[in-house]
This record gives sequence, C-alpha cells and structure tokens, in this order.
Amino acid sequence: GNRVFVTYYVGRTWTNTPAGAIYVSGLPFTVELAASNANYHYVATYNVDFGGGMTMGVPSAGGTNLQLYQVTNNGAWTAINWTTHTNGTTIYLTGSFSYSV
Repeated sequence: GNRVFVTYYVGRTWTNTPAGAIYVSGLPFTVELAASNANYHYVATYNVDFGGGMTMGVPSAGGTNLQLYQVTNNGAWTAINWTTHTNGTTIYLTGSFSYSV
C-alpha cells in the first residue's frame, strides 16, 4: 500500500537545551506532494505553555518532516519553538498519524 503510520515522541529535559523550531525529521518515506489537511493531527503535550489553544502536527507535503504548530482559539497557526512556547522546564510532545506516499 501507499499508507505510512508514524508514532513519535520529542522532548527537552533538564540536561539538554535545543533551540529553534520543534519538528520531527526523517519520516521513513516522502509525504505525498498533494497531501491534504487529512494528514494534520492533534499532538499531546506536557508542560508546553502558549496561552491556550491546541498543538497540531503538519507533515510537509513532498518532504520528510513534520512541523509542530500552536493553534489558538482565534484560529491563528504559529510554529512552536523550544524557547518561546515552553515554560522553561522539561517538555514532551507525542503523536501518531498516517500519511500517503
């Protein structure tokens, strides 16, 4: 088939200090170029603080990455990064999704 199922887990602990955007790289196959919103998915979080809303994962159409976004109650989408959308402590993000190749 042409369907890939992915489960991921990313996080920051007291012993590491990553910077930049929070994303998952190295998906096993390239996401279909004509990927639809059906590939977007909810992400479970722990200690992520961006003032409400929810976290969504968006696979890059034609790529092998997954970008994580904050979706606020007013509908704005903002990329989550390690420094501005966290409360400075240990954080974790996890999710599962499928996509077509």
